[in-house]
Amino acid sequence: MKKQFSSFMEQIKALFDRINLKKVSRGMNITYLVVSKLVIIFCVFILLLSMFGGGVAAGYFVSLIDDTPVSSEVELKNAVYNYNETSEIYFADNKFLGTVPTELERYEVSLEDVSEHVIHALVATEDEYFYEHEGVVPKAVLRAGVQEVTNSNVQSGGSTLTQQLIKQQILTNEVSFERKANEMLLALRLEKFMSKEEILEAYLNVTPFGRNANGRQVAGVQAAAEGIFGVKASELNIPQAAFIAGLAQSPFGYTPFTSEGDVKENIDQGLNRMNFVLTKMRENNYITEEEYQEALAYDIKEHLTSPSPTSIDEYQYLTNDILKRASDIIMEQLLAEDEIVLSEIKDKEERAQIEEEYQSKATTALRQNGYRIHTTIDQELYVAVQEAVTNDALFGSERTVTKDGELATEKEEVAAVLLDNETGAILAYVGGRDEGNTENQYNLATQAGRPSGSTMKPLLAFAPALEVGTIQPGTIIPDTPERYQANGKQINNFDFQHKGKLTVRQSVAQSRNVPAIRAFKSVSPDYTKEVFDKLGFNYFEDVLPESAPLGPIDITVEQNVNAFATFANGGDYVESYLIDRIETNDGEEIYRHESEPVDVFSPQTSYLMIDMMRDVLRGSGTAAALPSQLKFQADWAGKTGTSQDSKDYWFVATNPNVTLGVWLGYPSNLVLDAGYSQRTMRLWASIANAAYDVDAEVINPSQRFQEPDGIVHIGSEIFNEKYTNLNGTNQFTNMYPTKEDIEKKQKEAERKKQEEAKKKEERKQQEEKKKKEEERKQQEEEKKEADRKQQEEEKKQQKEEKKQKEEERKKQEEAKKQEEERKKQEEAKKQEEERKKQEEAKKQEEERKKQEEAKKQEEERKKQEEAKKQEEERKKQEEAKKQEEERKKQEEAKQQEEE
Repeated sequence: MKKQFSSFMEQIKALFDRINLKKVSRGMNITYLVVSKLVIIFCVFILLLSMFGGGVAAGYFVSLIDDTPVSSEVELKNAVYNYNETSEIYFADNKFLGTVPTELERYEVSLEDVSEHVIHALVATEDEYFYEHEGVVPKAVLRAGVQEVTNSNVQSGGSTLTQQLIKQQILTNEVSFERKANEMLLALRLEKFMSKEEILEAYLNVTPFGRNANGRQVAGVQAAAEGIFGVKASELNIPQAAFIAGLAQSPFGYTPFTSEGDVKENIDQGLNRMNFVLTKMRENNYITEEEYQEALAYDIKEHLTSPSPTSIDEYQYLTNDILKRASDIIMEQLLAEDEIVLSEIKDKEERAQIEEEYQSKATTALRQNGYRIHTTIDQELYVAVQEAVTNDALFGSERTVTKDGELATEKEEVAAVLLDNETGAILAYVGGRDEGNTENQYNLATQAGRPSGSTMKPLLAFAPALEVGTIQPGTIIPDTPERYQANGKQINNFDFQHKGKLTVRQSVAQSRNVPAIRAFKSVSPDYTKEVFDKLGFNYFEDVLPESAPLGPIDITVEQNVNAFATFANGGDYVESYLIDRIETNDGEEIYRHESEPVDVFSPQTSYLMIDMMRDVLRGSGTAAALPSQLKFQADWAGKTGTSQDSKDYWFVATNPNVTLGVWLGYPSNLVLDAGYSQRTMRLWASIANAAYDVDAEVINPSQRFQEPDGIVHIGSEIFNEKYTNLNGTNQFTNMYPTKEDIEKKQKEAERKKQEEAKKKEERKQQEEKKKKEEERKQQEEEKKEADRKQQEEEKKQQKEEKKQKEEERKKQEEAKKQEEERKKQEEAKKQEEERKKQEEAKKQEEERKKQEEAKKQEEERKKQEEAKKQEEERKKQEEAKKQEEERKKQEEAKQQEEE
């Protein structure tokens, strides 16, 4: 009985288990159906919201770029490649001299000349998807946008290298959605026109990388590599490349140098950034773990380069001179491009304003366009001649002078120029004793004009007289008392004495003043002015003063040496030059100097002058002591010169190859110490010997000056065959008789006086008769002249009236044009105002529509939220109802169980 009851109870339990299982199963099915439907509804809602948000975002993006003009391929590329590049200066033979001083140093480099480590570091850190994207990475942009909207502390950025290039070269650093939208648009377009390699190369050439060891700002990887580590961009190792790549994010925050060029005490920021770059390089498999560890151990601070002297520091005179001349060349080109001729502009103020404007443009171009300026200066010669004047024993005493109201010490100065005769190329010069002193910017060789003294005698007195035939080397020109015709002042020699009858040759060798003035006055003033201009001394509009041959006119050492080279060139003046050519950074030649010889003297005149100036260096010549001080012997012909009161002393000499001139003096025009002539000779010899040690062939040619055809020898003297009829006659003795000549002629003059008195009476009667006839003719002539003048006056008056009428007509036309122009401007102004009003109305209408649209969207959102809330409330009620029904069912089941 007990077993039967137990079996019955098990059957009842199994029945209830089956009933409960069906209830649970049915409840789970219902729950699944409800949840799945809710998921579908949510997905549809998200999809609709995404489509709506995407449409809004697309519309907003379009509105941001609506006013952006579509750039062509050429415009985009020009903008990308439009960056400043540092210009470079070269000595002769392509030897690097230095860079043009600028606030920003940059040197263009091709991608193939950049270390691959730099490329890997930049790509890994700044744009890891560089080789995959098409200018923009949407995921990165979206991430950056969310961070911006949510004001997240973590700002990862969304710019690709292409976008960064666009921002640097075309757009600004303005933080706005509009700028970002334009940046993305232009980046997408740029990727269509340029390859990845071209974009990367451009980026590496434009990006700022902080400062270099001299404290100057640098841009471009080449300037960064040289300025930070002292190596080329192609030579950068892994840690160096990572350090430079890290600078791109914050150039002046991570730079290791201060603005003065000192290494910062703490460069941890830059090092931390470098470590981050190295980590990214390892993660992207650009370097191995071993290379990574080695790079981390690399001592960056130890390998930073030291400050290097710039051209302006080491070659101060030369660099400034080159920049000025190069700037003038570029200015002339800019003026020619705009078809402007300064000499044709009569208004001085307008001419000066235009010249200043174009000079500024030229200076800017010189500092920004990356030119390669090639000069004529031989570096070894230049350095040698600077060292040749460093011995203080070669100079006079230091003086105390007053400058700007304060006492200062002033040294005796020297300036020199070494010039190639045939080409006019300046091979070297001494601009002063303080080449490396950046406080002294004044170049005494090419900028300072000083009285040239007797060095002007061969150029303006003797050579022109030889040319026109009024003198020959053997001609006697008395060195006797003489006065200037203009003011009656006495003409003095440097020794205040007179030596009587001297040949031209003797006068040149002994530098006598009176014979030089007399030779100068024997030539037409117009001709001497023409010679003066042809020799490059374009100082006077009128004829030269009587004292011109004695050198009172200020000229530079370069001008004086250049003029003397004319004799060595057979009478052809070849203008001196320092700039040989100017090229762009890709080798295109935009300027090359071309010599244009000017015919000044004949070869015969030049040779006669050279032959006489040879005597200056021998015998009783003023530079006779010089040859013994030289290490070599060459065919030199030269001339000394002393200015008034001995404030300047010169010596200029030429041989068949070169001309070398030296000036000695004080910048403040102080009187020179005694012995100045010997000091100048020692300085000249020191410079010549220094040049000889560097290049003997230049300073010491094997050949002598060659005598041209047309020279004849009479006894020990030579003559120009064209004027041999003079044959050394005493024409100047007759013109300027000595005391002995006067006494000799007194008796002859007395005899002739009586005969002259008789003839004079006869002539007087004839002259009286002739005078009356001339008076009659003169009266007739005066009457005719008066009639002619009256007719001319009437014609002139008619022309003046006609001119006035024409001017009045032009004024009326001009006034009419101005009135029409004013009306046009007013009309244009009105149209512009109307256009602006319409645009403003359009903007207001668009703004109103946007506000209405936003309002509608807000209302729609609220409706959706309300519907959502109602739906949720309904669901809650249904859920509660279901739970209540479930509870009742459970209670009923419980009751049934209990029953």
